[in-house]
Amino acid sequence: MKADLSQNALEATDFLKAMAHDGRLKILCLLLHGEKSVGEIEETFSMRQAAASQQLSRLPLSGLIGARRDGKNIYYRIVDQRVLAIVAVLYELFCDEKGEE
Repeated sequence: MKADLSQNALEATDFLKAMAHDGRLKILCLLLHGEKSVGEIEETFSMRQAAASQQLSRLPLSGLIGARRDGKNIYYRIVDQRVLAIVAVLYELFCDEKGEE
């Protein structure tokens, strides 16, 4: 049991580290509402292409988001259900005006 707890804590730490960056977290919050293209992500946050690519490169490697290509466009979506649950709570606590009561 102790070994399981240690392993689970390490896995949780890695999971949270993948999200623990303001740029990546903003992208995840945007993807909460559905699939977005790289261009939509760049435009929403007024990010340069290089900055968006840097943040987007870490998330698929961590298994948090997936991508699909449609012609010249790449679309990203959340693929890990744990991300949906955690980001939804963070969004409610920090971003949703109704949560500011």
